[in-house]
Amino acid sequence: MIGADSVTGDRFINKTGTGAVCRAAAEASVPVYCICGKSKLIPPALAGALKIMDYPVKPVTHPVKTNIKTVNYLFEWVDNSLVTKFITEEGVYTPQEISDWY
Repeated sequence: MIGADSVTGDRFINKTGTGAVCRAAAEASVPVYCICGKSKLIPPALAGALKIMDYPVKPVTHPVKTNIKTVNYLFEWVDNSLVTKFITEEGVYTPQEISDWY
């Protein structure tokens, strides 16, 4: 079971690492249930306005490798297809039903 901070028709935002958990669950044939309030479903007109910010990090140095780029994302986009069902206070929805809402 995971949560979501915002849900669009094809993907959702949650804390970094959620995507890796969902992909590992898919690889192991373990269902993933996303529990979120229906208010987290973002209207299509606003979905494009959602941006994930990159926070500052200290540079990483390596004695051999150069041009290492570091990022510090607190949130990430995860594809809805990695979720078995979305559970809200109003019902349980498949990723396709979430997409159809849009």
